[in-house]
Amino acid sequence: MKSKYVNIINTKYVVASLIAILISVASCDKDFEELNKNPLLLTTMDPVYELVTAEATFTDQHHYFAQIIQQCALIIGGQEAGGNYNIRNDNQMQSMWNTSYNALRPLFDIMKTLEGNTERSNLYNMARILKVWNMMRLVDTYGNVPYSQAGLGLEGIFNPVYDDMEEIYADLATELKEATDALDATKKIETGDMYFKGDIAKWKKFGNSLLLRLGMRYSKSKPATAESIVKIATDPARGGVITTNSENVVIPYNGTQNNPNSAAFLSGTKHNWHASRPLVDFLYTNKDPRMKYIICRYSDPESATGGTIDTIGANQIGCPHGYDESTIMQDPLYPGEFKSFVYKYSQFNRQRCVRIESWHFIVTAAQTQLLMAEARSRNWITTGTAKDYYENGVKQALQLPDMFATTREGASPITDGEVAAYLARPNIAFSDATALKQINEQYWLACFLSWHEAWCNFRRSGYPQLNRINYSKEDAKVHASTDGFIRRLCYTIREYSVNKENVNKAATAIGGDELTTRIFWDTVLP
Repeated sequence: MKSKYVNIINTKYVVASLIAILISVASCDKDFEELNKNPLLLTTMDPVYELVTAEATFTDQHHYFAQIIQQCALIIGGQEAGGNYNIRNDNQMQSMWNTSYNALRPLFDIMKTLEGNTERSNLYNMARILKVWNMMRLVDTYGNVPYSQAGLGLEGIFNPVYDDMEEIYADLATELKEATDALDATKKIETGDMYFKGDIAKWKKFGNSLLLRLGMRYSKSKPATAESIVKIATDPARGGVITTNSENVVIPYNGTQNNPNSAAFLSGTKHNWHASRPLVDFLYTNKDPRMKYIICRYSDPESATGGTIDTIGANQIGCPHGYDESTIMQDPLYPGEFKSFVYKYSQFNRQRCVRIESWHFIVTAAQTQLLMAEARSRNWITTGTAKDYYENGVKQALQLPDMFATTREGASPITDGEVAAYLARPNIAFSDATALKQINEQYWLACFLSWHEAWCNFRRSGYPQLNRINYSKEDAKVHASTDGFIRRLCYTIREYSVNKENVNKAATAIGGDELTTRIFWDTVLP
């Protein structure tokens, strides 16, 4: 049996030892602070590195966005399922939420650190522009989200309120205009910036192109608001918008810092990810010169190289939507299996568009020029012609650097002659009568791998005119909806756990935390 005196004795020694230590510290505290400094620990950091952290943070997941807009198809279920089945997969719902708020943290820090700093006002305003980009993606995905109280954890706000999505958008438009106008080439040039090395003219075009994108979001719900914002964004006196691929906003991944968007297509489950039938059929029907650089069939899709690669257009078979492992054999074009659950449908070209070091495009000349074509077609701008903007947008998309090459930064192999031939093809040659359809079909293609933006524009414009998947076990509300498409993603389980009161209020305010609830600009037209 342990004696009670042992604890008493031990306690006495501990107390005595502590007293001795305290006396020693009190009498020998000279240079104590200096001795306890870690010489390897950073005490300050140039905020431009925080900008780069935010610049490199993104998600364009294939589990939802790519499959909703029917460019990528998945047959199997399980943890990778989502948009292929029109179901709610909570593990996948959080990707955009986590990634965007993680990117916002360093941006909020930059803005707090540099507010009022006239010397580094360019960095401050670059952070504001990137803040808008991330907040737009959050609103476009979920609706009402934390905005006014986001990033205030150090001020004791751990459960931020959710702001009204339309009010957020209005503030983002103001922020974007003010930040872009405030960029000044006479101030410090932030050469550490990853996108443009501080080039102010290109940053202004980025800001204006993003403002154009934001303005066009209102085209269905509030055309007058859309027109007003578009006029501001495209005013040449403010710096103009992106017109050529040399001005694209790009994350320049490389062999060391790999593109996470490509990872699934090159991982152990690479054989599961197929090119969707609507994408394959559109490219083939219109003899699109991009097809052989995007779509292929492999003889051994599970291997690292894929085996023999077949890029002949007539041999491609896109994977249909609405089937699973037990029903895929009912597909009229079912090509069979290499072995169980390894199907012979077309995939994405791993040697070209989904290389591990391939770039990721944030805002491109192709997207921006196609939006200009729509704005001109709607007479919201008066300069240029819709046809010229459309043709330039298509040209920039076909000749996008890196995307179709075999090497990083490689030029597009598609020639001017191929571009001209494509623009002369039936259904592709510009026509005022079908302008909105043509422009937005090309926007769908110009957003290949930028799937979140493709999803946003699909909801906004209604193009391309995709068939609903009608999966037998899809979400009940999606099944009962008039269109049969996922219109938003649901709030995360973690938010319901740590910020329950505010997320419940948000769910009620938007009309229900459902896949079918529409973002404010995604109006149901009569």
